[in-house]
Amino acid sequence: MVKKCFIPLVLICLINCGGGSGGGSEGSAGVQSSVGPGGASNEPVQFGLSYPGVSDAEGREFTRTNLQALSLTRIRFDEAWMYREPVEGEFNWGPLDERMQWLADNNISVMLTVQSNGPDWACEPTLSNERTCVFSDSDKFEGYIQTLLQRYPNQIELIQFGNEWLASYWFLGTAQDFVEYNNIVYQSVQRYSPSTKVVLGGFASGSLSIISYCAGDIDQYFEEQTGDLVDASQREAVCNSELVLSSQDMLNAVLESAEFDYLDVHLYDDVENWNTYLSTIRRAVGESVPVVVGEFGGPNLIWEQPYSDEFQATRLGQYLDALSDMDIKEAYYFKLVQSESALAAHWESGLYRLEEGEYIKKPAFDVFEGFMDEYSR
Repeated sequence: MVKKCFIPLVLICLINCGGGSGGGSEGSAGVQSSVGPGGASNEPVQFGLSYPGVSDAEGREFTRTNLQALSLTRIRFDEAWMYREPVEGEFNWGPLDERMQWLADNNISVMLTVQSNGPDWACEPTLSNERTCVFSDSDKFEGYIQTLLQRYPNQIELIQFGNEWLASYWFLGTAQDFVEYNNIVYQSVQRYSPSTKVVLGGFASGSLSIISYCAGDIDQYFEEQTGDLVDASQREAVCNSELVLSSQDMLNAVLESAEFDYLDVHLYDDVENWNTYLSTIRRAVGESVPVVVGEFGGPNLIWEQPYSDEFQATRLGQYLDALSDMDIKEAYYFKLVQSESALAAHWESGLYRLEEGEYIKKPAFDVFEGFMDEYSR
């Protein structure tokens, strides 16, 4: 378990940052890890795919075939209470049972992201949208989580509550709400699925840029969704804004009380800065905390122009080289088949594009395949 209670002055993005969810389902404490002296990992980075298709048998077979071709055995996908218990007390486990059995049959590990939404009956009406809600009774959420873990004990490698929770786009509640829900997951895991590791939901890539900028570790960055260049002359205004300070308060409150084993960061686009981002966040949270990259990808269609499939392939090679040398445990590429479920800037971050029902393999796939062929030896 990790519990931290401080962080340098940072700015957290409160809009939808990063690659975004793929819409998978129907849609001071000690750390037990493989981290050696000085925080350096003793094991190679394990790669996987974030949000490949798993919702039906056809999608799972396409995913399985491509995982095999890429020498990968890890995926990340969503789980949502709203689909599991649409009517209070009436659970629909069939779809998730099929996915979990498919994982077991094919020796695939999963990082399960429990989305911060719920069925209508369990959500506060005024604090709810299609992506997230505040639960009207956290005991009901606890019942769902406990049932989930008892149904699949020690079958989930990693689990997290919420996706990019610092953005109101993904989480409408307060820091106290998030801590309560996160800790329900953590405490339930200890009781019902002790081999599972709990991951603190992802730091979006846009957030990481601003964190490092406000910590003085970088002097400029491109705003992820507008392409605007923010340089050092704007630091005081940006980092002392009301938005910055309120965001910092939320982050401090979560890090003070949240219980977790690993930290999740999402990395896109400016691979040249990824090591700096990791260094900044490690300094804030703790050098020995194991890190998982729940999403990585690119390029950014707004400020990395002109786009071409060949440029994407070149950049993917750079991403893979950088990640393989970083002090992280796992990294999941977003995504197998590109779609508009991603942030608009990352619509081309896919190994395939889908045109008129046909999967078109992009050059980036060959780069990934070649890298993994060498890396797996």
